[in-house]
Amino acid sequence: MVARMLRTRLSEHVEQRLRTMLPAEVNDMAVVVIAQLVVGAFLALLQWWTENEMPLPPEQMDAYFRQLVLPGIQQIVAQKST
Repeated sequence: MVARMLRTRLSEHVEQRLRTMLPAEVNDMAVVVIAQLVVGAFLALLQWWTENEMPLPPEQMDAYFRQLVLPGIQQIVAQKST
């Protein structure tokens, strides 16, 4: 139950941030899908990281997360803008 509430709150926060950052042409459903991807990937990496006694520094985990997630977001934005 706590995990579901955390996922919901994070998703809402990411959706709000995306709406302020993405072009207006990106429709609402795309924002919801992107937020679900971002939160799911973040939580999966966070779980792996903590269960494995944090084998990498937070900065490295952040870099991996951004390298994995940002290209997908950029691709959706590029498709919606054309």
